[in-house]
Amino acid sequence: MLAEIVKAGVADGTFEEDVDPRPTAAFLLAAADGATGFYLSLGMDVGESLPGVADRYVDSLVASND
Repeated sequence: MLAEIVKAGVADGTFEEDVDPRPTAAFLLAAADGATGFYLSLGMDVGESLPGVADRYVDSLVASND
């Protein structure tokens, strides 16, 4: 489902045209899953940093209006 959202964003110009939806979706899911794993297994709270990192990553994919 996330790959379809990214794919639609590429198609409508929200994301750069060279963004590959499947690996992008996989990265975002792995980051979220990894953060959950860190929290559950190690008690490391990465909840505050994950949204910022994910935002910066997605922002790097957003198409510029230049």
